[in-house]
Amino acid sequence: MWFNRGLNREKISLVINYVLLSIIAIFWLSPFTWLILTSIDPHGTSAFKLPENTTLEHYFLVFAGSSSARWVLNSVLISAGSATMVLAVIIFAAYPFSRMQFRGKNVILWGLVLIRIIPLSAFLLPLFLFCVRFGLLNPMGVIVALSMLNIPFGLLLIKNFYDTIPLTYEEAAWVDGAGIMKTIFKVLLPIAAPGAVVVWFMTFTGAWNEFMLPFVLLRNPDFWPMSVGLYNSFGLHGSVNFGFLSAFSIVYAVPSVLVFFLLRKNLVSGLSGAGIKG
Repeated sequence: MWFNRGLNREKISLVINYVLLSIIAIFWLSPFTWLILTSIDPHGTSAFKLPENTTLEHYFLVFAGSSSARWVLNSVLISAGSATMVLAVIIFAAYPFSRMQFRGKNVILWGLVLIRIIPLSAFLLPLFLFCVRFGLLNPMGVIVALSMLNIPFGLLLIKNFYDTIPLTYEEAAWVDGAGIMKTIFKVLLPIAAPGAVVVWFMTFTGAWNEFMLPFVLLRNPDFWPMSVGLYNSFGLHGSVNFGFLSAFSIVYAVPSVLVFFLLRKNLVSGLSGAGIKG
């Protein structure tokens, strides 16, 4: 009898869990479902409803429109450029912090990390003046600014990966005549690749989602990324085109998701801090 009561309690608990998870899933999926339904509705409105007819006109409009297509390319340029620039800097900058001893090493490293904790809005004025001074009120200026802001995190992560690699690996390379550059590319970087992938992905997605910096630094609509373009598309020409905005939002979300699935294997090992410990 007690055995049956235990089974009934387990069944009730399982049902409750499924119900709660279903409610959470509905709330989580509802906004995305509305986006999809509205993007294929030729007369999309703010109402949550099934479309009577379907069309891909709004998606064609995203890529066919001169402004929106340019914003897509600008987002790719800014995001990939920032991620690549950060990675190019930190794979070299992390080496002395990991392998060399010099005065103030920890102060410099943790000082950079602590500075990055400060909200971005606190850096807007100096960054804007810097870009004005050097003529960087363009996508390159945004790339440089985003790279500067993301270097501390990447530097710390890659430095920790370098720390897990035994020094004997480098000594073996030095015996074979390898210099520092060859040692970094042939010995350290292959082992620290998961960490490098994490840094690239985090910088890419952060730059892809960034709104404030491009909004402040880019005054020319031709230079806008999708985040700023989407914001400025609300109420364009005196009305809100819900179908176009929904399609634009879905296109805006897709690249980050695709990049995640392409890099997910290295992201798992990179985020877990995988490496060879000496």
